[in-house]
Parts: sequence; structure tokens; C-alpha cells
Amino acid sequence: MVRITDRAKEKIQEILNQNRGKYVRLFIQGMNCGGPTMGLALDEPKENEQPVDVTGIDVLIEDFVRPLADGTTIDYVNHSHGEGFTIVESRELC
Repeated sequence: MVRITDRAKEKIQEILNQNRGKYVRLFIQGMNCGGPTMGLALDEPKENEQPVDVTGIDVLIEDFVRPLADGTTIDYVNHSHGEGFTIVESRELC
């Protein structure tokens, strides 16, 4: 199961309100020794793709990505080094 923190949910909703017709897509950005690294993007659904409700936010997650994204937490941070989304996977890294 993918989790979105309250901070991230608020920021995502803000972004989606400014980008009507778009969704957040959780995708595989790359691979490392611990498995896939996830990324986020604004996107439109592909043919026959339905968004998944993740704590009240409709997220596009392709079927083959879902099991790999299990345990992922999407957060939004704002600190002295900058601000942005972070994606934390629950897998152990090597």
C-alpha cells in the first residue's frame, strides 16, 4: 500500500487544482541494489488506465508498478535546504 502524508496531500491537491485534468503518477524512476527508486510526475491516464485512490488523492500507478510501490511513503518537506517531495521506500538498501 502506498501512503501519502498530510503535508504531501495538501501540496499535491494545491498542484492538481492548478493543473485540471492531470493526475499524479507514481513511476519507477530507476533501479539500485535495493530495487526500484520511485518518482512522481503530473500526467494523464493512459488508455484503459484508472487512477487509484491513495488517502483521498487519485494517483496513476501502472499495474506492474503496484507491487513494487507497496510500502512507499510520499512526503513533502520544507526546510533550510529547500522544499519538495520525498519518496521513501520501505525496502532495505544494500
